[in-house]
Amino acid sequence: MKDDWKLKQVSVAAAHHPDNLLLNGISLTFRKGAITLLVGHNGSGKSTLLETMAGLRRLTGGQIDQGNESLWNNRGKKQRLNKAIVMRTGIALQQSEAQWFASTVREEFGYSLKPYGLHAEEKESRIEKAMEQAGLPRELLERDPWTLSGGQQRRLAMACLMACEPEWLLLDEPTAGLDADGIRRLCAMLDAHRAAGRGAVVATHDLDALLPLADEVAVLAGGYVREAASAASWAENHAAGAAAPQAQRALAQLRAAGFAPPAAPGGAPWPAPRELPAL
Repeated sequence: MKDDWKLKQVSVAAAHHPDNLLLNGISLTFRKGAITLLVGHNGSGKSTLLETMAGLRRLTGGQIDQGNESLWNNRGKKQRLNKAIVMRTGIALQQSEAQWFASTVREEFGYSLKPYGLHAEEKESRIEKAMEQAGLPRELLERDPWTLSGGQQRRLAMACLMACEPEWLLLDEPTAGLDADGIRRLCAMLDAHRAAGRGAVVATHDLDALLPLADEVAVLAGGYVREAASAASWAENHAAGAAAPQAQRALAQLRAAGFAPPAAPGGAPWPAPRELPAL
């Protein structure tokens, strides 16, 4: 296992809009052998950060290193990706269907495994193991990925990653579309991945499923890191909010963002109708 990821003042601009920064001065360390959750509202920069770590977005400023190696090497005025880091990294996009290239599931695995130059027996062994881990039957190997259900596509995306045996997993909302069995299998795969000394960075809204598994949590807002802490301390600090009824948690978040009236006098969760004109 290689060393930690180290992001130093990383900034990324929107395509064709250099003044619109999607990430602004991000400095974070992702530890090997740990699972880090990225949390935050939609548009906070979670997906952009994962895509940047995977080399899918060019840096506007800052640096990304893995140990003593840089993700981007400058040659003259051009930035070139470090192929060694890319080969050690696997990303699953938020929309699984965005990554299908082949006409069958088997060919999709072949496309994912092609850069690794595996022998046929090793390739087949990895495909079978990954399919079993993801809970996908072998008969799906000859199906078109586009004909699979949303949950099956999500499982397939994870299976294609696991077949490549990457040292780092970058997962964007991996529980979306999964049933209870799919989430259980996902957590088992992540746990085994970490036990092997490998790392994962996971963007998610599903704290109920993934927070118990996490080692660290980083909170993003508006392209900035608002908070970074161990999962245990983060959960403790947010326990009161997590224990509140969903409606009250939503109201508290809206108030914090300036989209809802302030708390009612006396601490009541909802203002009485006669009190509304004074708020």
